[in-house]
Amino acid sequence: MTMLIFNHKNTRYNFNFKGKPTVILDKIHFITTDNDWHNRLLTAILTIIITGLDDKGQELKSSSVQIVLSEFISARHSLPVLHVDRQIGFNDLLDLKTYHQCEKWIVSIEIHNLALKNNEQLDIDIEIKENGS
Repeated sequence: MTMLIFNHKNTRYNFNFKGKPTVILDKIHFITTDNDWHNRLLTAILTIIITGLDDKGQELKSSSVQIVLSEFISARHSLPVLHVDRQIGFNDLLDLKTYHQCEKWIVSIEIHNLALKNNEQLDIDIEIKENGS
């Protein structure tokens, strides 16, 4: 498991793979002193984009999934820790009959609709598995 750390300067990560990627989201932890963290996360969205490229670096197919963080917040949440436990693979996102033509895959992970302050961060426990081509 890897931890991605989003802050006011970094709201996007990109990863390159030779084989088809699968993204496994485990947990999201919002590190803040703001007592109104519930409301701030209500509109926050995590976007995962998987793009397949040919041997010349040309995009063959790209698709994305948006994870709305409010799905994982209940009235009983006392701490800003969200248990997502979701797996996203290229089969889920890409209807690409010729995926074998993809020589490279790019996974981009972005946070939207959450203005992080200087002393705040959003930590995401994630694993990206690279399947054989």
